[in-house]
Amino acid sequence: MLGKISWFTLFQFYKPLIVKMINEYTISKGTKISYTTFAIVLLGLSIFLFYKYNPEVTSWVLLIPTLLLISAVLIVVSNMKRKVIIDDDSIISISLFSKKEIAIQSVKGCRIYPKGLYIESVLPCDKTIQINYPDYTQGEELGKWLKDNFQDLNAIDLEKGEHVVLQDIKLGITETERTEKLKNAKGKALVYNIIGPFISFILIFISDRIPKISTVFLLCYPLLGLIILVTSKGLIKFITNRQRSVFPSIMLGMALPSFVLLITSMSYDLLTTRNVWLPVAIISGSFLFILYWGGINKTTASLKEQIICIVITVPIYSFGSTISVNCIFDNHRIQTFSEKVLYKRYAQGKHTTYYLTLTAWPGESEVREVTVSSDVYNNIAVKDTVNINLHKGILRVPWFTITRK
Repeated sequence: MLGKISWFTLFQFYKPLIVKMINEYTISKGTKISYTTFAIVLLGLSIFLFYKYNPEVTSWVLLIPTLLLISAVLIVVSNMKRKVIIDDDSIISISLFSKKEIAIQSVKGCRIYPKGLYIESVLPCDKTIQINYPDYTQGEELGKWLKDNFQDLNAIDLEKGEHVVLQDIKLGITETERTEKLKNAKGKALVYNIIGPFISFILIFISDRIPKISTVFLLCYPLLGLIILVTSKGLIKFITNRQRSVFPSIMLGMALPSFVLLITSMSYDLLTTRNVWLPVAIISGSFLFILYWGGINKTTASLKEQIICIVITVPIYSFGSTISVNCIFDNHRIQTFSEKVLYKRYAQGKHTTYYLTLTAWPGESEVREVTVSSDVYNNIAVKDTVNINLHKGILRVPWFTITRK
């Protein structure tokens, strides 16, 4: 009996020393209010769209308010469930659909970004944990603890990358020369990323006044990006991450002009897209080869993410350039037919689009609805006659324009 009492007394005495340290961080009140407010807005919009539903329209449109409703519910539930738990042995992140855990001894380090950080493990089976610590109660304390206890992987990668570049004799004989070339590459990429998006933004509003000049700039600017990339001796990449990579990027300078080129090319009405695919495939293949060969950045985001960005950007440029070149530089003789207007309508959104339904012209078996300018639409009545101007296209992609008779 005495022995039992003695062991019990010892256990009670040492119990505070063997209990695990457990810190649990939940979403802060401010973050909950912000996300809940957004969820309420989504809920209100969903209810409004359900109320405005017209039974005569396809029921597929109900998918939009349904998705908004589901999103609102998920945001609220996520607010309640999200938490970070840190004890003596592990770091655990619990979110709406997952629970990730990394043992303290397995932590490789963390990658620090302005609004949070990523914790990586030395074990490939462990998933990276993302913690946006400003969202949590005592978030600054949490962020400070993580930064103080684990090495900054971004800083390590940046230092290694710079060391490799400055030791590369292909870039110059002396380290000073290599440093200067890296500095020049960063400056060149910065200028390229500023000029392209700035002029492209302006061209969105004035491209219809200077169509050829606008098209030539939007066509040539991404090509200039390829030249800059290829001649940089590996110092300029398509994508970068300034926190962990020493190489500058030209993605912004290439992507935005390509996107604007696609937007401006959509103003042309194609009769058929049959001959579009070959030039699109040739342009896409060429761009993909060059960007993959010279633009992949091994010191930044994963290869998969980089390829996705390239695969998205390249077709945008390919389609936009093919259609623009085909139409804007078309000098073939125009065929003109006169057809009657059967019906007219317009659709309002961010921009108003005007439509005319016309009788079938030679080569067409059915009536066709076409888009027209506001000037043509406002000066044409049902049963009036308009001119259909058929163009062969410089790339043999036929297109047409509608004018008043």
